[in-house]
Amino acid sequence: MARKIEVQLVGDDSDLRRAFANSQTTGSKWAGRMKRIGKLAGLGLAAGIGVAIIAMKKSFDAAKEAELAQGRLRTQLKQSGKSWADHGKRIEDSIDSLSKLSAIDDELVSDSFTNILRVTGNVNKAMEGNALAADIARARGMDMAKAGELVGKVYGGNLGILSRYGIVLKDGATKQEAIAELEEKFGGQAEAYGKSAAGAQERFQVALENVEEQLGAKLFPVLTKLFEWGTQFMEWSQQNWPRFQAIIAKAVDAVRPTFEKLVNYWTGTLLPTIQSIVALARKFWDKFGADIKRNFSNMVDVIKHDQG
Repeated sequence: MARKIEVQLVGDDSDLRRAFANSQTTGSKWAGRMKRIGKLAGLGLAAGIGVAIIAMKKSFDAAKEAELAQGRLRTQLKQSGKSWADHGKRIEDSIDSLSKLSAIDDELVSDSFTNILRVTGNVNKAMEGNALAADIARARGMDMAKAGELVGKVYGGNLGILSRYGIVLKDGATKQEAIAELEEKFGGQAEAYGKSAAGAQERFQVALENVEEQLGAKLFPVLTKLFEWGTQFMEWSQQNWPRFQAIIAKAVDAVRPTFEKLVNYWTGTLLPTIQSIVALARKFWDKFGADIKRNFSNMVDVIKHDQG
């Protein structure tokens, strides 16, 4: 960084003398300062890279989880005898809509749908049951995928499990009546929560995670290639360590002469030249400084007189 020297010509010249004295040591200190700045820059760069890596990893993990959730859904749909081409768009729209309504992460909504579909084998019933699962999840503070398991068990005829949640059915109640009881007891809870202040915060978080998923999805091909390349490189370096070590040594040897020339030029030529110029400037000021200050002061007086 260039040193800026401000010289006050009127009055005591000790500031200027001190500035010249300091300038003589600037050259010798420069290398050390640049080294410290380099370390700080390195730390800053490392921190920036670290933050970028964390952000990419978070996006990558979010996209990976979304991919896994959809994989589970597609597999279950196929096992239920349904095709993604026929039902995929409608299912995705339903999951997205319910996620926004309830402020529940769409992967959890998807897993809940998958759990219900596994029992019913019916897309429409799974959609209806998924909406009920969201209501139960919000009312009971449950994980929605677990709520979907509960609804799936009721669809499958396991009504006794409802007693754990304070729901007592009449003797001989059917699963349809049990579903109706659940809807009466918990219906509308997901929407009510989604409209609350807490729901608004969670909707924002869900939207942010969806952005991370989309970013991660776009990074998948790039990161996959990087991981593959990195793995291949590490495997190669392990298998060829002596050769790899020789390449590094050769690269260092290749740049060392140039670096040594730069250092020698700085210490042997440039630094002494700068010091000589500073010393010459100091001698010049010692000889003519008083005259320069006096003449400059006279010029200032004349200018002030003319302006007055």
